[in-house]
Amino acid sequence: MNHNNSFIQPFCNFTGVPVTYYNTNAVSQWEYCPNEKICSFHHADQEHLFNCKKTLISSANMAAQLGEPYIFLCQSGLINIVIPFMKNGRIKGMYVAGPIPMGYSRETIIKNIMKGITLEPEALPKLILFLSQMKIFSPNEISDLSCLFNSTVLYALNEIEEYLMIKENFKEESQFGEQIQKYKKQNKQLDYPQELEDLLIQKVRIGDVKSMQTVLAELLEAIFLVECGDLSFIKVRVLGICSILTRITAKRDVSFQVSFKEIENLYLLNEAQSFKDLCRITARICENICTSVKNFDYSGNSSIISNACQYIRDNHPSKITLKAVANELYVNPSYLSALFKKETGKGFTQYINDIRLKHSRDLLANTSLSLVDIAASTGFDCQSYFTKVFKNNTGMTPSEYRKTKGAVSK
Repeated sequence: MNHNNSFIQPFCNFTGVPVTYYNTNAVSQWEYCPNEKICSFHHADQEHLFNCKKTLISSANMAAQLGEPYIFLCQSGLINIVIPFMKNGRIKGMYVAGPIPMGYSRETIIKNIMKGITLEPEALPKLILFLSQMKIFSPNEISDLSCLFNSTVLYALNEIEEYLMIKENFKEESQFGEQIQKYKKQNKQLDYPQELEDLLIQKVRIGDVKSMQTVLAELLEAIFLVECGDLSFIKVRVLGICSILTRITAKRDVSFQVSFKEIENLYLLNEAQSFKDLCRITARICENICTSVKNFDYSGNSSIISNACQYIRDNHPSKITLKAVANELYVNPSYLSALFKKETGKGFTQYINDIRLKHSRDLLANTSLSLVDIAASTGFDCQSYFTKVFKNNTGMTPSEYRKTKGAVSK
């Protein structure tokens, strides 16, 4: 990395503020004006040093997200300004100006500093002299100093495009947020788009993937406005919607409720760093849910077949016969068999096996359960029959399928 320190040293000499460059582990690499750092006066224990590093790394990450300097307080109550050194979207190091005393009362500042210092007796005279001569900055001066430090660091680096891009993106998001706040004030209150949420649920219920995607995009934009772009609140709303959709699907397709892929998607949703990422992940989750409903839900007009499908989904781990379902619905078995084929396009046994196979594929890919246990938990009479049906439908044995998914069998 190329640092042009000919800009940084004059900054330190003129302002009297020390500057230190740290690596990604918050270990000092070089510094200017170290004698101006009050840290040198006291002995810090391991816990103190750990907390200092933790605060520094966290602040550098925040500055990287904002695309501008981040001002934070150290454990001694002093101001620090951090600017990360970015390369290909990753932090490679961090410039820190400080510690800097800020306030209007020298006595109060000194009192607060002394609380956080573990001092060796022989260092007291030097500390008193240091405190009597230190420059105190006002909040406005700290703001100006931050701008000056930012310009200094940018000129010290040969490549500043990445900083400017991050800052521009954040500026656009901030302006959009201000527009939302203004719109919200003018319109007094934006109500939650319950009608859109209900419509989304309706589209998912019938497995209409294309219409669902359109409604979801409109719903997410409306939630963005209601929550003024606050990502944390948007996540709460969206996670709630996904929870509702998952419960709906779980009732219709029992195998869906143990989908490890969906759990992973929900985790990624919660970890989303931008509204754009949140929309992308949410769309994927809802599409998976909607597709599951489309593949295994019956949306025709026959109440008999609708109830038959529901019975199969609820009882697929147990032994299910055509006669048992017919008795449950008070219809003739032959009539039920013909009607089932006509309405769903699948034979009665094929429909049952499709649900059991979907459930078994998820267990094979994401657990280490034995084939015997998987066969039993998904409703197959024995492992050999399970293997036969599985191979006929997928072209490979359960063991071969598991190997392609990287799962480990017992």
